[in-house]
Amino acid sequence: MWGMILLHKCDYVEPEYNFPCNKKSHTKIVINIPNKKEPIVKFACERHGDSRFNYLSLTEMKLTKSKDTNKISYHEFAEEMRSVRWKKCRRCNGMFTDSDVVCCLEYYFVKDIRISMRRSFLLHNDCLASELRFYQVQKIESHRESTLDALI
Repeated sequence: MWGMILLHKCDYVEPEYNFPCNKKSHTKIVINIPNKKEPIVKFACERHGDSRFNYLSLTEMKLTKSKDTNKISYHEFAEEMRSVRWKKCRRCNGMFTDSDVVCCLEYYFVKDIRISMRRSFLLHNDCLASELRFYQVQKIESHRESTLDALI
């Protein structure tokens, strides 16, 4: 079973090339959507997995830096961190409302025979859909209806 995890390739699709990376996976991403039974699992190489992880962690890193440089007190840091982790979307930084569908994105390290969780992020359903586009080859619409049959 462990060997199967190491055989996965990076699912990230480079936007400028519209082609999957296919390098050896380093990160496992498990996406839990409340209205679906099965989670969605994606894999990413070190470069792509870390870049998306860092983007989603940016607010947290800024707060930690502010606390470390004594720009905010520990009490302010703790309150804001609780808000960021449980009440805000990590992609758009918008507050969750009662009517929002909140999805969970979990990042895992995959090393040799170990799998360890890095962190989980809460996202709006719409924000998750745009995050998932990084793992899908986009259809090119310019070639649609290019035959003469449509004109006859």
